[in-house]
Amino acid sequence: MSDTSRSSSDPGRRSDRLLLGAVIVAAVLAAALGYYTWSLLPKDSDTPATAFARDLARADAVVDAAPEALMPRLRLADVYFKYRDYDTAIDVLEDARSIEATAGMRAYLEVGLARVYEAKGDDPSAKDHYERALEHEQSFDANYALGRMARDEGRLGDAMRHWERALELNRSAATLRIELAKAYADSGRKGSALEQLRTAREYLPDEPEIERLLRDLE
Repeated sequence: MSDTSRSSSDPGRRSDRLLLGAVIVAAVLAAALGYYTWSLLPKDSDTPATAFARDLARADAVVDAAPEALMPRLRLADVYFKYRDYDTAIDVLEDARSIEATAGMRAYLEVGLARVYEAKGDDPSAKDHYERALEHEQSFDANYALGRMARDEGRLGDAMRHWERALELNRSAATLRIELAKAYADSGRKGSALEQLRTAREYLPDEPEIERLLRDLE
């Protein structure tokens, strides 16, 4: 090969070497940046707190944007409830009472308080707030919960009355129909139990519990 050929190829080789060097430098810098970013991330033990801070910041921003609206306060309470800060959730909901709202939203607020107290294991307070919800407006959630509490206390008649009211508000609540069917069966109302189970099967055709209960009753 002539000197002229070799000299003409040298610039290309130098360019390739320079490009390779630039790629290596970029890779090193990217790795260093990645390690630095990783070092700033919370470790596993801190992850829930970090997620809480992120969710709380979002909820607070919505409250700040609409300070006179009730729903953002309920969502804020949901954040505290999600991370099991039940006392703060209660404080947020109690403070929200000062906001003007419809009867339906008032009922929703009381249901929210009831759920927090129930999570704390304070069933008497939970029951009180579920009942307060019904003073504002008939609520599926409140009636369903009060029916469950009544059943657990052995007050089957009260349980059925609450569940019947809840069913009027949500006819497609198949799980509720199953619970109501059990209550009817336990109280000797076999026909009513079968009716509820057959209707529930229309919504949950593959639910094995429905088939089992039907076999027991038919």
